[in-house]
Amino acid sequence: MQSKDDAEILVSSLEAHVEILLTEFKQAGVMPNGFYDVAFNEESRRMIWAGQSPDGRKWDENMPEGQPALPWNGCSDTRIPMVDGIANDDTAILTAAFRKAELRATTVNWDNVPVVAGISDYLHWLVHTKYKKQWRLEAELAAQYSREHGFAIAYVGWERELGKRRLKVTMEQLMGAGGAGAPGAGATGAEGGGSRMEDGGGQPAGANPVAALAASIMDPTQDEASAAGVQDLYRSFVIQTLSDKGFYEEELNSEKLLSLKTSLARKYVRELRETGETMIAMPYVCKNGPLVWVGRPYMDMLAARGTMELQKARAIFWRRWLTEAELESKRADGWDEDWIEAVKATKGNISSWAGALGATSLTGPSTKTVGSTTYLKVTEENNPLIEVVYGYVRKVDEDGVTGIYETIFSPHITHDPKTHAPDFCASHQLIDYAHGQYPFVEFKRENVGRALTDTRSVAEIAATWQNEVKQQRDMLTNRAQWDTLPAIAVPKLGGVDYKLGPGAQVPLGRNQDITAINLNAPPPTLAVELIQMVNLQKDDYFGQFNQEVHPAKIAVKQEKSGDDYYTFWGEVLGMVFALELQYNPMEITTVTGNAQLAQLDPFTVMDSVMIGLEFDLKDLNPDYLMQKLDTFNNKIVPADVTGAIDRAGLTAYEARAIDPNLAQRLIQDKQGASQKMFEEVKKNVGGMMLGFESNYVENDPTAQMKLQFFQQLAQSNPHVAQLMKSDARFKALMENYVKNLQMSVEQQQNKQVGRIGVKPMSPQG
Repeated sequence: MQSKDDAEILVSSLEAHVEILLTEFKQAGVMPNGFYDVAFNEESRRMIWAGQSPDGRKWDENMPEGQPALPWNGCSDTRIPMVDGIANDDTAILTAAFRKAELRATTVNWDNVPVVAGISDYLHWLVHTKYKKQWRLEAELAAQYSREHGFAIAYVGWERELGKRRLKVTMEQLMGAGGAGAPGAGATGAEGGGSRMEDGGGQPAGANPVAALAASIMDPTQDEASAAGVQDLYRSFVIQTLSDKGFYEEELNSEKLLSLKTSLARKYVRELRETGETMIAMPYVCKNGPLVWVGRPYMDMLAARGTMELQKARAIFWRRWLTEAELESKRADGWDEDWIEAVKATKGNISSWAGALGATSLTGPSTKTVGSTTYLKVTEENNPLIEVVYGYVRKVDEDGVTGIYETIFSPHITHDPKTHAPDFCASHQLIDYAHGQYPFVEFKRENVGRALTDTRSVAEIAATWQNEVKQQRDMLTNRAQWDTLPAIAVPKLGGVDYKLGPGAQVPLGRNQDITAINLNAPPPTLAVELIQMVNLQKDDYFGQFNQEVHPAKIAVKQEKSGDDYYTFWGEVLGMVFALELQYNPMEITTVTGNAQLAQLDPFTVMDSVMIGLEFDLKDLNPDYLMQKLDTFNNKIVPADVTGAIDRAGLTAYEARAIDPNLAQRLIQDKQGASQKMFEEVKKNVGGMMLGFESNYVENDPTAQMKLQFFQQLAQSNPHVAQLMKSDARFKALMENYVKNLQMSVEQQQNKQVGRIGVKPMSPQG
């Protein structure tokens, strides 16, 4: 067992300590019940039990240890998806709300007020456009796991992956670039120095390095210099390509990333000289963005024993299964190459630890005890995946400064197979995420305590109700089968066995007639009532839609569920935005057109800007939504005599509530809407100056603002005043235009007078 001293070492020492980390990983899977809970939740939701048959009946041959199927062979064994239905209903509500919710950034710092709208727009684009498919999957998994297991955990990090693609390079391109002075061509020497190449005649080819390279390639005696020039050109191209992709200076100076093998450089030189072209394998960034990955508790995500709040955990583990190709691609991320080769031999192995001998699992693994630890080891022969564990520990250095360290290891190999050296892992490093937290956010279905596991799954609450309904349904089905095709009494013959069931033949005495056997049981009213009672209890408890449950109770339970879900995603998006500022700020400027956003400090932005999702779950009910909008427009808005209501904001809300996709296309920001209205008034004035009559509008709700814009235009342009005096038609057109707008203003006021009984006095001036 792990001692207290071992736990202290893991936190206080900056080394990897893979053995101690592995022990924590083993114990994390069994706290408090680990895989037992996983198996129970899965069996309850998926309705799995021993002796099942695809036709939903019990058969003698499927029963354990030769037990007969009761009450008869072929009786009902139906599946009741109550737990599954609750989980799916909640998931449908939450994911619908996620799609419809407004992403909004708020701030406590008045200096950041002008930029929060841009943050909201950028996150909306990120969630609903760029990563739409991926994040909707994660949104569904978060809801599903929280219902099936009681909680879910999301990893929030940055994913960057390098790939290689062949780039065609020709002598014509080199000569053309050389004459023009290729940008970013780099230094000429193999070490990036300032020495100049010479042309085929041994004379300097000029200061341009690309021109010198093109000349040296054509001279077979200059192969070494040409190869060095190609290596320099390769280095410059890589730096130029990756410089705006979030790579740090030390990464861009990595020889492993920038160096081109001399043998390849010579091959490229030879092909350029002989054929005039070559295909150079160049690295490029094929993936560079935030990674939000929601994991299943105990299987994908595990927290160290004793974890209360996730951000205060001693260690957090993220288990992943990678293909060989994915594993090989990690060489570019600096993973240890010996470790990569060694871990390939563990393909198909899945390690899971349980707390007691004889633990069971749906996959039927072997149970084994090593020392004082009992674990389950599953080997899938045809599984092409490799198990890799990411361990995260908040360590404290000798100065008392904390930092999150990431250790990537295999639970199957902790020592180097060649040297037997300990702490054998793919990578061990301090992660420098700007938010400074564990890259994880939890979502609990409920909080019955402070601990991460102080929450219950739907199965823990409703599994017994599901079983009760199943029993009643089975009995009702059996009763229907018997009543439809009852057993019959027949003369007793030799060799006939007694069997009970629908259509069975029950042997009687020689002189008795063939008759149907009726049970004369009372109507199954009680069973039907019991099923209805359990379903009502389920809907009342979980806040499911039911006409017999008070609407306010349903609303308040769903509101609590939605608020927890929005809080979870608000934390996730806060981390994501900090990472975007840290690793990809140029994208923010490109999407929003606001360069000020990219200047925010990624290390402090989460302290000053909060991200939230806003949506009323009751709006998913179209009848409620239309009644609410009708009440607001016909009662509240007309009574707004002081102009407190933001009419543009109300219009935007109504459009989003009815159809968020259509609203995204049609709704303009306030500044844009005002500018468009101003341009419309200016266009009308210009048309009247040419003698054209405006299109008059009846009961125009924007008339008041148009009158203000008209006055601004008339006062700012002296030519309008001159035409009013000299052009009678223009004057008449202007008067009609103003009268039409004034009539609309009066119509709006008359609506208000009809409701409040008086006409508000206009302010002087």
